[in-house]
Order: sequence, then structure tokens, then C-alpha cells
Amino acid sequence: MSEAMTVETIPEAFWMLKGYWTKTRVPYKKDKGGWGDFDLIAYDPSSRHLVVAESKARGSARSVWMFGEAAHKSYPDITKWDDAGYFDFIKDLKYLWNDGVLFAFKGYEKTERIKRLTLQLVSNYLISKEVYDNAIDSVKKLLQKTKPQLPIPLKSIEIDLTTHIDIFCNILKLVRTHEQGRRYGHPVLDIARELLRYLQPKVKEAGRGASKEVQEMYRDKLLSALGLG
Repeated sequence: MSEAMTVETIPEAFWMLKGYWTKTRVPYKKDKGGWGDFDLIAYDPSSRHLVVAESKARGSARSVWMFGEAAHKSYPDITKWDDAGYFDFIKDLKYLWNDGVLFAFKGYEKTERIKRLTLQLVSNYLISKEVYDNAIDSVKKLLQKTKPQLPIPLKSIEIDLTTHIDIFCNILKLVRTHEQGRRYGHPVLDIARELLRYLQPKVKEAGRGASKEVQEMYRDKLLSALGLG
């Protein structure tokens, strides 16, 4: 199994921080030969919530594909607008289970124990609020069309279409309130931790107002580095 790419470790970090078991690059063999893999499978035993996430980024380093009202008029179905195959993982969901067992956590979870299932696409597809619900409906129709063997009714499956930057912002919020004293041992979480060290500092052995001074200094440096200052 090849190592997970950074775009895959971002959603992994989010679910890890929420206490989920996670596995990246989970391989499976297709019926007609050949192999595929699920980018991320996350599971919370306490709530019996399973997440299957696909993490994609196409194009150049700064490319963002915008699915807004204009694109929706030409392509009412986002899965038809998608020409890079981001939604192909929906068609392969049947490979999650072997003889009723969720093979990613083989020996523990059987399908009847799962109460919630979330299918998450984390990508550089930016979907505007105006057409987001329509996009969700299109993905659900694709899911109904493929009719995979799933542990819960299709109508109760949750679809989440988001971006890596949105996930990372959520990670920052969680890390900010997590107050873990030690490093996490996960590159994405530890980057978030170090960013917050200087953007939300608690300066030691300094005069009154030092924390605000440090915060403003590094906020300006970060904005400048991003080309926003």
C-alpha cells in the first residue's frame, strides 16, 4: 500500500481529532480484475458512525473548480459536470464489505452494527451555497443508481461535499479548543498546532499586552506570506 498523500491526511486528521479510528489508502480488488483503494475510512465505535471519504485535487497548484449557478444551468447534475471521476468512488462502495464484514476493520465490525454512514468528497470543487442542495441530490441519485450493498437505507445516508481548506479551518477550530499539551504525532495536526501557537499565543515572562503584540505580528506575516497583506 502506498503512502497517503497530504490531501488525504487532511480529512484523516479531522476525523482522528474527533476520536475516530482511521485508515487511509484501503485497497480492494475489483470484480473484473485490477485494484482500487478508498482514500479514507473512518469509524467511531461509540456512535457506530462510518465515514468513507474520497480526497482529490486536480489541476495546477492553485486550481479551483467552481460549481455555481452558471455551471449548474449547463449541468444540473454535478456528477455529469465532473469530468475527472471524483465521484467514481460511489460506484465502488460495494467493495467495502466482504461477506457482511467491513474489511477495513476486519474481525470487529459487522454491517448491522453501523447506524450512520457518511460519504464525503473532499476536493478542489468549490460548490456555491445556491446549488449545494442540488449537488447533494445528484450524488444521492447516483448512489441509488449504483445500488451498492449498504448497511443502512439509502435515504438515510449523509453526503458531504467540501474542500480541503474548509476541513483545515475546522481542524484549527478543534485544535484551538483541544488544549492538548503534547504534540499529536500527525503532520497536519501538528502544523495546525504550531500555527495557533503564534496566532493565539500565551506569551510567558513578558509585559502586559505581549500576547496581542505577538498575535498581530504573526497574523501580518502570515497574511503577507499568503499574498493578502
